[in-house]
Amino acid sequence: MTVRANKPEFNFREKLKSLDYAHVPYEKMPPGSVIQVVQTEFRNRYTNSTPLTAAKVTGLSTTISPKLASSKLLIRCDVLVGQHYYQVLGRLYRNDVRVTAAEGTQEGNRPQSWFNVVFYPEADVKYDMNQVSASYMDTADTTSTLTYDLYLGGYSNSYPVYINRSHQHQNTSVYNATPISTMTIMEIKQ
Repeated sequence: MTVRANKPEFNFREKLKSLDYAHVPYEKMPPGSVIQVVQTEFRNRYTNSTPLTAAKVTGLSTTISPKLASSKLLIRCDVLVGQHYYQVLGRLYRNDVRVTAAEGTQEGNRPQSWFNVVFYPEADVKYDMNQVSASYMDTADTTSTLTYDLYLGGYSNSYPVYINRSHQHQNTSVYNATPISTMTIMEIKQ
């Protein structure tokens, strides 16, 4: 006795073409995969006229809604800072709370910061702008919206600090160009 089974035809190549590889579920992505990237571009000028108290850089806030609570978030800022005298310091905030884990260890009376530019001038620092980059790896711990901010401070309330401009900020065709600063957040699968 012969038994025959009839099955519908299956075309393996057509089945592969129908799979949507652009939408792998986040949970199935391998560790180290970048899930999403958000960036804020800041093209204006910013001044903190009372820099003894670090203040939020208006216009540089960056918001992300993590896809997975277990993800790491790589926060990076690339800013051009100017100063009237001696020091510019930056601090990272998450949802209006200072991220002290992104700062150096407290030593004596020295302030902690995410980044620091110190330039004790022989010449006139009022004309300088310095490129500063800083990064920090945070843990999402939520899928709710997170907002990261840069706060900028300095040495004394007598000496303002700036982003995207020098203290002099002269209007000439040959120097004091107008740069862009950015804050970028990458969500990385763990």
